[in-house]
Amino acid sequence: TDASTGKPIPRFRLVCGWPEYMGPQWSTLERFWVSFEGGAFRHTLEEPVISDTPNRGYIFKIEAEDYAPFISRVIAPDEGEVRLKIELQPRQAATITVLLPDGRPAVNADVGLDIAGVQLRLLPGGFDRRASGGLVLSTDAEGRVRLQPDEAIQKIVVIHALGYAEAVPAELGVESTIRLQPWGRIEGTCWSRGKPVAGREIELRFARGDFNTICLDFEAYRTTTDAQGQFTYAKVPPRRLNLVQVVLTPLTNGFQAGIEKTLATVDVRPGETTQVELGKSDRTVVLRLRWPAGWQRQPGWRVGVYIGTPTAFPPEELVEEVLDFIRNPSILTTPPIPPEESRRNQQERMQSLRQNQALLSSVRLHPLKESSDGSWTADDVPPGSYVVRVFVHGTNSPAGPENLHGRFEIPVVVPDGAPSSTLDLGDLPLTESPPGALF
Repeated sequence: TDASTGKPIPRFRLVCGWPEYMGPQWSTLERFWVSFEGGAFRHTLEEPVISDTPNRGYIFKIEAEDYAPFISRVIAPDEGEVRLKIELQPRQAATITVLLPDGRPAVNADVGLDIAGVQLRLLPGGFDRRASGGLVLSTDAEGRVRLQPDEAIQKIVVIHALGYAEAVPAELGVESTIRLQPWGRIEGTCWSRGKPVAGREIELRFARGDFNTICLDFEAYRTTTDAQGQFTYAKVPPRRLNLVQVVLTPLTNGFQAGIEKTLATVDVRPGETTQVELGKSDRTVVLRLRWPAGWQRQPGWRVGVYIGTPTAFPPEELVEEVLDFIRNPSILTTPPIPPEESRRNQQERMQSLRQNQALLSSVRLHPLKESSDGSWTADDVPPGSYVVRVFVHGTNSPAGPENLHGRFEIPVVVPDGAPSSTLDLGDLPLTESPPGALF
């Protein structure tokens, strides 16, 4: 009902979600966005909103035009029939007019809402509507769209075949105009060992932390270098972007994690082509391992070596959550909220998790490969200060921390040198790593 008049609201929508540490998460599946009329509704849920996990319960959001949304309490999956009395507060919707770069109305432009709890994927020229829920709107024949009041909206992203724009709701009035900027373009060459490298997969990302839930579509913004090592992104948002390579990196528990290696950060200008050279100043690093006193490499040992930035690592209980974030920075997966845990503890845990996500996201990692002569090699290492880390497992038992025979490390420096030259670090005397290192 209307909180001011008490009258039924003629049309409204029910959005289904589930609880997380970071707040409600909303489904992007159409069957969990249900519309009703007449001020009353009855809806039966016979499945969890999120699959492949124990049912965490339900949260509902009620939306209606010219009203602030209402978010329910958490409803346990075993509560049976639940009755809700909902009063919506009247709020005036904003009307936004979207213009093309040349000033004409942008007809059928996609308007994406950056709201925590729903992931939107950006394609060249539009959003992926296969799993966007109701968080992608469309402009009408005059380029207008009505934006309902919702304090959860952090940013608005407008996409059209001819342009791109971002806006913050706080800066928009009841009547506002957003003018699109032309798309940018990126052209580049990828180098390794002084030569252009063919077949290198490169992905494009927003600079970290710029959005809660909007990301560039992984498939649409993944490319492979051609025979001359060249690559092109024909239509990219005019803003700061990261070119990354996903590197499979061994962990001390015997598994691998796909860690994003940032190759370059670029500022793309509207309607312009940004030229980049990736890895042209990087070096090839060669080294040999000298085991500590009392250690001798045994047949059957699995030895993993990598060179990476010196970094402290998160507590073991947060490792999997942090790695989930690194594999897909736009989605934060967390375990169910323990009923007995206080809200303060939940907030402290989330703050710690976000800090560790940011920490691990900045790590540069370069796995080394062993040659037949016993040396270890890593290509494409930029100049800088690093730590070489080594971990050893047995091969006749399942991987896990309890089967870790040892882990070792030594700090090294990769100095500036001739572009793509080989740096031989020689024999490195290893020392045992402090407890708690993840890599």
